Amino acid sequence: MSGRRQNYSEVDELNRILMVERELVLKTQENYRILKEKFLSLSKEHEHLRKEQEKWAEGAESREKLQELEGRSDELIKIMRQANQEREVRYEKFKVDTIEELQNVYRKELQDQNNQIDKLRIDRQELVKENDQLLEEIAEMSTKMDDYKRKEKAKEVEMRMKYDQKLKDIVMNKEKRVSPRFEHLEHKIEDLHAEIQKKEELILLKSRQFASEISLKNGEIEDLKRSEAYAKSQISQLEDTVKSLKLHIEKIASENDQTVVVETLRLKNEELLKENLNLEMKQRQEQLDFARQLADSEETFSVRISEFEKLCEQKDLKIEDLHSQLEKCDRLQESLEKADRSRQIEEEHRERLELEVKSLYEKLQKSAEDRQKVETTLKLDRDRLEVSLVTMKKKLESTPEAPENVEKLRKELRDSEKRRLSEKEKHQAITSELKSALKRLERSYRDAVIKLQEKIPEF
Repeated sequence: MSGRRQNYSEVDELNRILMVERELVLKTQENYRILKEKFLSLSKEHEHLRKEQEKWAEGAESREKLQELEGRSDELIKIMRQANQEREVRYEKFKVDTIEELQNVYRKELQDQNNQIDKLRIDRQELVKENDQLLEEIAEMSTKMDDYKRKEKAKEVEMRMKYDQKLKDIVMNKEKRVSPRFEHLEHKIEDLHAEIQKKEELILLKSRQFASEISLKNGEIEDLKRSEAYAKSQISQLEDTVKSLKLHIEKIASENDQTVVVETLRLKNEELLKENLNLEMKQRQEQLDFARQLADSEETFSVRISEFEKLCEQKDLKIEDLHSQLEKCDRLQESLEKADRSRQIEEEHRERLELEVKSLYEKLQKSAEDRQKVETTLKLDRDRLEVSLVTMKKKLESTPEAPENVEKLRKELRDSEKRRLSEKEKHQAITSELKSALKRLERSYRDAVIKLQEKIPEF
């Protein structure tokens, strides 16, 4: 019985061992199945990583494109700087030349205008002085002429009264021997005296009018003096004739033949009438000559005044033209200042864009370095995973703890994949930002060139 129980116990122990081994085999098979699934998933992930590596290779091509873009942007910036320097040189030269030319023209025109204005001012002062002197001389001459005419008129009236009185006395004394012919001559003489008086009054009126015209106009003073001297000589001649007449009258009074006396008186009276008529004609001719000279002087004076007014108008037009040129110069200077301000703003914008591009290049370089580091780390992780996969395959046959290692490996793979995707997204964002910055830079450069060409055609 004891031997049978010992056999039973051994069978039970063997049975328990077999059961344990069976469970171990089942667990091993299950682990093998799980590891096979993991292996398949890892192979798929390896294939995916290989594809990603190919994409990373394509990323290297994009890096080359980025480097090409960087070279193009450097060349574009260099061209922009060179064009900006040339434009600044042309702008400074154009501004200096234009301002100097306008200043020289304005100074020359202003100096000419000032010289002409000073000359006109001096001419005007001289004309005013001459006009004042002529007016004073004309006023003095008119007063002297009036006084002289009044005196001569009084003398003439006195002489005529004396002559008439003498004739009346002779007529009264010799009434009895007066013939009809003498009476006719006496009436004729009286009519002639009345006509002479009327003509003298008319001459006096015209002379007064003539004197008033002289006071308003700047006539010829020398002609007036000559006419005055001539009038004095005529008056002296008349006085001599009057004296001779007086002597003849005294002689006639002593003579007996009144007919001869009357005839001589008639002849003398006719001579006096002729002399008066000649004097009147000469005076009228002198008046006409003087009026003509006065009209000529008025015409010349009006012509000079009109020329002076035209010259003043021309000067005013030139001054207005200079003012308009000054306003154009000011507007040009304002446009130049605006262009300079816009150029400064564009320069600041360009510098800001250059700083942005530099920062983007730095970021790109940094991201490229980070990407390189990530690639190296991913390559190391991949190699390490492949090594660990091989070791896992070997360990599957010996250790039952392989699922935990597989889970750990999967977690590491997921983490590396997340890091790679984040780096890839970051790199794509930096690349798109760089491209947009380059487009903005080119667009701003084109806009700046177009604006400068619109404002300053020489650019």
